[in-house]
Amino acid sequence: MSARSGAALFSVLMLAACTGSRMGSDPSVLPTTRPAQTPILSSRALPWPAPPTSALPADRSTPMLAEMQRWIDREFMPGATAAVVSPYGVWSAAVGVDGQGARLEPTSGMSLGNVTQTFVAAEALLLAEQGKLDLDRPASTYVPARQLANGVTTRQLLGHRAGIPDPGQEPYAAVFTTPDTHWSTKQFLAPVPKATAPPGETFYEDTTNYVLAALVLEKVSGRSTATAIDGDLWTPLGLERLAYQDEQRLPEPIAAPGEDEDLPQGQTGRPYLPFRSLASAIAASHGVAGDAASVAQWGYALYGGLVLAPASVAQLTDFDQNVGPGYGLATFDFTTPHWLRWNIDGYGMRGGTVGYRSVVAVYPAHNLSVAILSPSTVDVLPYVRHLVNAGLLLD
Repeated sequence: MSARSGAALFSVLMLAACTGSRMGSDPSVLPTTRPAQTPILSSRALPWPAPPTSALPADRSTPMLAEMQRWIDREFMPGATAAVVSPYGVWSAAVGVDGQGARLEPTSGMSLGNVTQTFVAAEALLLAEQGKLDLDRPASTYVPARQLANGVTTRQLLGHRAGIPDPGQEPYAAVFTTPDTHWSTKQFLAPVPKATAPPGETFYEDTTNYVLAALVLEKVSGRSTATAIDGDLWTPLGLERLAYQDEQRLPEPIAAPGEDEDLPQGQTGRPYLPFRSLASAIAASHGVAGDAASVAQWGYALYGGLVLAPASVAQLTDFDQNVGPGYGLATFDFTTPHWLRWNIDGYGMRGGTVGYRSVVAVYPAHNLSVAILSPSTVDVLPYVRHLVNAGLLLD
C-alpha cells in the first residue's frame, strides 16, 4: 500500500487523472491540427434526436477497432473498452486485458471515477427544474453541516469552488488498510473541519464537495442518492449497466483494476470497484461503476438535452474561463488551451481512480458522444480524437 493515502489521495490523485499525468502514450503520435486558439463551440439545437439503435457501419467500425488494437500493440495501455453514439449508429468494442490478465469484453464494467460527478450534477439540476432545490441558496439551509458554514451554495459545491479545508491524510488511512469495509458519509466527513474561507473564489477539485452535494440531494428528494439517480436518470434512459456503489453492485463482466501503487493487495474489483472502502467513502464523487456503452449513451442523453432542459444543459457547460481547464458543472471544456493538444472540439468529463481511467467526450456540433475506459493508470483522453478520426465520425 502506498503512503499516499487519505484526503491527499482523494484530491491529488483524482485531479491528476484530469491533468494528463501517468500517460502511457507518446504525445508525438497525437498531433494537433487546429490553430492554437480556443474555438467557439457550436451545437445543434437541443434536444438532439433520440439516439440511434442501428449499428455503426462496418466501413467505420472496422478501422476504429483496428485503431484500438494499435494502442495495445504499441503497448500504450494493457486494455480498453470504447463506445460511440453518433448519427451514423452505435458501436462498442474491447481490446486487451484487465489487471488480472483476463480478456476484456465490450460490456466489461469499470469504476468511472470523476465521471460519477456528471450524474450527481444532473440530478441536482433536475431537482432545481422541479422547484425542489435552489442551487444558489446556501447549502446549509438544507443540511446543517459545519463544512457548509461559510455559506457555500450547492452550485459552488458542484463547481468545486467551495473553500472547504483539507483535513490531511491520516484520518483516511483505514480506507486502504481495510479495503473490504463500508465507509459512511458521516465517517468520511468527520475529520473535515468547519469551513471558514469565503466560497466561490478558488477552483479546487475535491471529492468532499460532491459528498456534501449528495447530502443536499438526499435531503430535498427524500431518497438516497443511488435511488434518486437510478430512478430519475438511469431507468428512464434504459441504462442498466451502471451502479452507484456500494448501495448497488455492478454484475459481471467486471474488469479487474490495473496495476496501481495505491491498490491494496488482493483487490479484484469484486464485488466493488476498485474496492469497497474507497467506493463507499467517496461514492458521490467517484463511486459509480459501469461499461463504455452506458457512458456513451449517458453523454449523448445528458449533453443532448434528453435528460435536462436546455437551460440546465447550458449551466453544465457555462465554463469559467478563469479556470485553466475550463470548468462548468461536472464538465470540462476540452477546447480551452489547457486541453488543446488533444484536438477535441467538445466537452465532457475525464475520470480516474485507483486502477482505472475513463472519459466521456461529446462533440456538440456533430451529435457525437464517445466513451473510453481502461483498467490502468493510462490517461485515455488523448485517444478520443484518434478513435473519432479512424471512424470518420466528423464527416
